[in-house]
Amino acid sequence: MITIALVDDHTIFRKAFAHFISNVCKVPVSIEAENGKELLAQLEKTDRKPDIILSDIQMPVMGGNELALEISKNYPAIKLIALSQSTHESVITEMFHSGAKGYLTKNIEPPILLNAFNAVLEGHYFLFDGHTPHTFLTLKNYYFRTKNQIHLTYKQKEFLKFCTMDLPYKTIAEKMQISPRTIDTYRDQLFEKLNVSSRTGLIIYAVQNGLVETINS
Repeated sequence: MITIALVDDHTIFRKAFAHFISNVCKVPVSIEAENGKELLAQLEKTDRKPDIILSDIQMPVMGGNELALEISKNYPAIKLIALSQSTHESVITEMFHSGAKGYLTKNIEPPILLNAFNAVLEGHYFLFDGHTPHTFLTLKNYYFRTKNQIHLTYKQKEFLKFCTMDLPYKTIAEKMQISPRTIDTYRDQLFEKLNVSSRTGLIIYAVQNGLVETINS
């Protein structure tokens, strides 16, 4: 039986969501905390670590991004899933960069939440952007392959790097010194090659496969 830690500074939401997870999704919530620092303190005291951390992003003392970095460094076996109302690509990208394995908006239904748990425990990334109850992305469902199995040109990798910087396509074209039409071509080619249908899908692929680090190195 997997267990969950829930981190959110809004007490009413945290209590209600913990009840939802435990009683509707039938997954025990073993730890509750108001912020990342409080969670880390509780992790140090417990022998039975949670399998998954559901964490808000904007919190006092220690927010979700810093917590994700700490978990990745000190508790790599624990999978952190961000829980937020934001659907901005820059916010999503920063959480994945920090080490989050999933990103959910707070209007999720039980099947999507359980899909997220299963996906991250199987070693995949999971994204639900909140547009519709069925708009979610897992690397497993989209048959992502590693960078060693897919050949990307230097320009395509450069384009992916700029995508993770939350820049408009027009600005990316200017930085790459190519036309907006060529940018559209790169985007469409990558959609087909990586089997994704959104810019966020490109971002997750770039983060997962270390392509941003490859460009910057």
